[in-house]
Amino acid sequence: MFKTYSLLNVVSHPHPKGIYRSLFEIAAGQRPVKFRSDQFTRISRITDSKDGIFRGRLAMWTEIDPNSPSVDKTSLKEMSLDEAGVELPANIGFNSRIFYFAFREKEHALYIELTNDEGRTITPSTAKTAFSKILAQAGEGVVEEVSVFVGTRADAIDYVLSLKAIRKIEIDLKLPNPDDLSEEHERALADLERMKAGRLQATLSRAKGEDTLVLLPFWRAAAELARNNGSVKTIGKNEYGEPEERNTKNMPAEIEEEKEGGDSSFAAIGRVARNGPELNIIAATVDDDDVLE
Repeated sequence: MFKTYSLLNVVSHPHPKGIYRSLFEIAAGQRPVKFRSDQFTRISRITDSKDGIFRGRLAMWTEIDPNSPSVDKTSLKEMSLDEAGVELPANIGFNSRIFYFAFREKEHALYIELTNDEGRTITPSTAKTAFSKILAQAGEGVVEEVSVFVGTRADAIDYVLSLKAIRKIEIDLKLPNPDDLSEEHERALADLERMKAGRLQATLSRAKGEDTLVLLPFWRAAAELARNNGSVKTIGKNEYGEPEERNTKNMPAEIEEEKEGGDSSFAAIGRVARNGPELNIIAATVDDDDVLE
């Protein structure tokens, strides 16, 4: 049996030693977070760290407003919950979904299952939204900012830039931690830091009469950094002359792993995190000083 997982890049600014575990411990003790309409989410208490990895559960559910009307689905008559004879326990959520996750502290990489044992599913973008809300609340007064990004496919930048005739390129980059970078990207980040920038949002448009946009080294490096710390979008025409848009946001890295016989989903997510598939898409190198106990 195969299961599919997604990889999220969690980035804290600043990121002192031990901050990621602290943020998840704080989050586990906080109130649920509203993240979409009438949907709420929170995480469980996390396990002890073993080899720099801890595990937990992400829960999501629907809250029903006790003051909102209900409807008889046959007659379409509206009535209060009291009139309908419905009593809602205050501590119960509805239409719940719970997913296991595992977090590698050194690489600040989070693996989450996309299908749980009940067959309920979650998309990478929904997982990102949930963890963004949860960790933003946990980080209040603790760090300046916590960002969560969906890990994209390793070929995402090559694909979006391979559009035959690029009319426009949009780059949205939230500057990553410098110790998460490979050497070839450090010069681009250094230039942005000297400008006192925390985020780069740029739109490059093709000059009149030119066939396509071409990225010079700085802009290519910025695009590569944005792959897992923002997004890159191209607009133009494909090899057939048809209008097309390509966006790294639409290219999540989905990891398929075989679930060993007798394995629980809890054990499986731990094994996936220990193996670290697709870690290279988040960071080429990580400083040894960034290892968390």
